[in-house]
Amino acid sequence: MNHHRRRIYVASAALLACLLLGGIFSWAMLQNRFTSRIAAVKARGEPLTYAELGAIYPHPPADQDTTDLLIQAGEALAASAKDAAWRPLPFISEGREPPQVGQPWAELALAEKFLTDNATSVRQLHEAAALGCLARFPGVTTPDAVGAVLNYASPLRCAARVLRLESNVRAHSGDAQGAIEAVTAGLTLQRSLANEPLIISQLVRLAMFGSAAHELKSTLGSIPYSDDALARVHDILAGIDFHRGLRPAFMGERVFGLATLENISSAHPRATNILMKITSAPDKSRYLDVVNDYLDATEKPWPDMLSDSTLIELKYQGNNSHWHVLSGGIGPTFMAAINAVSRAELVRRLALVAVAVEQYHHRHGVYPADLAQLVPEFLSEVPLDPTDGQSFHYRTENGSYDLYSTTDAFPLPSGESVDLTTGANPSFLFRMPSRRNHPLPNNPIKKSAADRHTKTWAADGH
Repeated sequence: MNHHRRRIYVASAALLACLLLGGIFSWAMLQNRFTSRIAAVKARGEPLTYAELGAIYPHPPADQDTTDLLIQAGEALAASAKDAAWRPLPFISEGREPPQVGQPWAELALAEKFLTDNATSVRQLHEAAALGCLARFPGVTTPDAVGAVLNYASPLRCAARVLRLESNVRAHSGDAQGAIEAVTAGLTLQRSLANEPLIISQLVRLAMFGSAAHELKSTLGSIPYSDDALARVHDILAGIDFHRGLRPAFMGERVFGLATLENISSAHPRATNILMKITSAPDKSRYLDVVNDYLDATEKPWPDMLSDSTLIELKYQGNNSHWHVLSGGIGPTFMAAINAVSRAELVRRLALVAVAVEQYHHRHGVYPADLAQLVPEFLSEVPLDPTDGQSFHYRTENGSYDLYSTTDAFPLPSGESVDLTTGANPSFLFRMPSRRNHPLPNNPIKKSAADRHTKTWAADGH
């Protein structure tokens, strides 16, 4: 009996030893894999520490740095917007969308008062836009980056809404030039976050662009743009590169993710710390694999970047376990960012073509029969749909036109349905009415920027 027990003990000890040796061997293999992945990142010169991340976050030229202007304007506007008095205003609080230009707007006087009360901040936004909205915000490349981003990104989002409100107020007040200046300032404002090495910052940037692009679409169809204004908007849209912002943002997320994993494993007593280092090895290695795959995808042009990212998502989908605490969530985060960037790029390309169509109309008195007529006079080439590489749809009739994409790559906006005439998602439809339907005269009221942002509306009887 004792001999039998001894054999059981020996067998059990041998099994445990094998399991332990196997575990040690597996951990060593994973650790070696992790070390080789880290070495590859270093060989590419990509950041792995906060200091290295700070080195890829560029400083604007001193004479073009608008950081302080934007912080001051954003903070002041965000604080003002919390006042319950402005609750009926669209974009600022809970107000409904303004009516079309030329139609009565019950909240117009209140909106004018908001702009008057915040004239200094609005003027600062326009000053920053005139300088190009280049900025480098503090705290971005530190462990407290999320808190730092919320301190300035949320106010900037509010500033974008204020510029959209301003555009509506100027247009309803007969000041087409002022409305256009607000639109161009809004389109420029997104540049302030273009170099941010964080996904959250890039998402805020896309939201700011979306607000300005929506206003551009509205004003193109409701107020007269001059040749100079169209050229200015064309240059701004052509200069936006959403694709380029993805790589530093993904690299930044890798820095923060690795720091998080290290902090998790070191924030325990020594014995537990050893265990955490062992159990975190699979997560760290897989985390680097996921990030590297998505970084490789960002090097592809559209639509390959979008299709490759979808394959990467499928590769890791359903392959998570309790070992993959961080890596299990980073893939969906990256995929969501790529989808958001692709959506914004689709809107940008449609807007660029729409502006070129308007430029053609200004020069030739009619809309082009097809988009190919825009080349080379207004476009070096007609952009393709970034989601599928296909041509945009375009048709003109009776002095109006529709420009749209029928992609089904993205869901419809909440509460909206497919356009019955074109089958397009309304977010990807530029519909311009006949020029005969412009509610504003072709000679817009001219005001200097100083007058426009310091005007006391009450003095004019509003």
